[in-house]
Amino acid sequence: MMTKIITYAEEKEHQENEIKNNWFKNHKPTIRHYLCGVSDGITVLDWQEPGTGIFYVRYVFDRNSMYVSGDLGEAVFRFTEIAIPERIARYNLDYFCEKLGAFCDPERDFSRQKAREYIEERITDYENEKYDKEAYTNLLNIVEDCESIDAYHIALADFDYCRIGNDAWEWISEIGSVIPMRLRAYLIGIQMAVRQ
Repeated sequence: MMTKIITYAEEKEHQENEIKNNWFKNHKPTIRHYLCGVSDGITVLDWQEPGTGIFYVRYVFDRNSMYVSGDLGEAVFRFTEIAIPERIARYNLDYFCEKLGAFCDPERDFSRQKAREYIEERITDYENEKYDKEAYTNLLNIVEDCESIDAYHIALADFDYCRIGNDAWEWISEIGSVIPMRLRAYLIGIQMAVRQ
């Protein structure tokens, strides 16, 4: 029986469904506002399934900053505007992650599937041109052996990427780089809480 190969887009959709339908399925928001001084305030959004701490997330909105803590780790975001849950909920994921100042884990994960798809696309694009097929095979082997973005970058240190094109230095280090599921969950949590 042949195993179906999942595309990166399918992998991403699976993660979003997992977060919405399993992690946060029964979560309810609790919002509290605290006035600090004449015009300053702090908003605390607790996002959790009542009676449990599983996948619990606390968001603290303080001026242009948002502090995240709980069962999904810790993070600090710095925004160019006042951090309000309804405003943050409208952000797309890439912009949201650009505002990340600190995270308890690496800010990027490694997706073998995304890296594979990119390499295979390049091979197809250069099918009629001369390129080093062995170098691309070696790069695919590196991708298969790596579990993290750091391991991938270390493995690239011994790889002569000039063999796969003059522009390889522009793309080779980022081909499998993806936003971690927990960062995705932080934004989805705010969006779901605001909708409720």
